[in-house]
Amino acid sequence: SFSTDHLLRVRRSTGGALDRRSPQAGDDPVFGRNDLYLVAEILQWRGRLSWTRQLDDGAKIDAKLGGTYARRASEAEFDGWDTGGTPIRDAHVHSVAVDQGASAAGKYRRALGDTHALTLGWDGEYGQRDEDRIQREKQLPQGLPVENLDDVYRAHVTRLALFAQDEWAIDAQWNASLGVRWEGLRSVSDGNVFDGVTRQSGVFSP
Repeated sequence: SFSTDHLLRVRRSTGGALDRRSPQAGDDPVFGRNDLYLVAEILQWRGRLSWTRQLDDGAKIDAKLGGTYARRASEAEFDGWDTGGTPIRDAHVHSVAVDQGASAAGKYRRALGDTHALTLGWDGEYGQRDEDRIQREKQLPQGLPVENLDDVYRAHVTRLALFAQDEWAIDAQWNASLGVRWEGLRSVSDGNVFDGVTRQSGVFSP
């Protein structure tokens, strides 16, 4: 038998902030006034698929697949003036972040005689995030030093687990199980503003 479900969301939002400052004492703030305007577009999807099959020998297979995707793109405009009303910053920021992932899990179960059952299974998952942020500023006659940025970031994680288990029905009230599980994990991250990092580990457990 099969079953599946999906979710899709699309959203667009706008916002902003107006900041006004009037110093009463001490040094003037860098910005006496600044305006921020923001537009964001968001797309999200999630899907799952399940499959179950009963075999002729009495064994049973259960499997599940899943996927996710999310994208957020935003545009921001920032304008700033000093306390005298002189424009000192005119910046535009464009950013995109994408998260995507996939998962797979399942198990095979078969009876061994009247009191034992063998279960073999797996569980895997992959996730990735990509993010770009580009900032561009105009050089104003009396403005602050221009700060142009182009940041790129990427990270992904892979996880895999395998297990085997013997289930023993001692009597009508008591059950026991004995098994072994291995799980491995690997993560990688890199970008243009930091050194890349890779980590990997694996562990057996009863």
